[in-house]
Amino acid sequence: MAEAADALAALRDSPVRAFQLLYCGWLGLITLYYTANHVRFYKWFSSSKLSLASKRGLGAHPCKLYGAARDARAEASAPRDSRAT
Repeated sequence: MAEAADALAALRDSPVRAFQLLYCGWLGLITLYYTANHVRFYKWFSSSKLSLASKRGLGAHPCKLYGAARDARAEASAPRDSRAT
């Protein structure tokens, strides 16, 4: 109980921290509330015939900077070309 009281006292002392916790908590709740809608939209979008639906990740929108920075996760999961040596 003493720890909870200390945490509440810290919120009273720091309005910035109180706002941060409330804001992050609100974003978390809203994300949980709308997750089913996001999943339904993604299923529809990925199976649509739109040209943008065939693109993923950093290349979804054309940009001159695309390709300047490499995504290490994408490179690690990409299949290796056995002919390249």
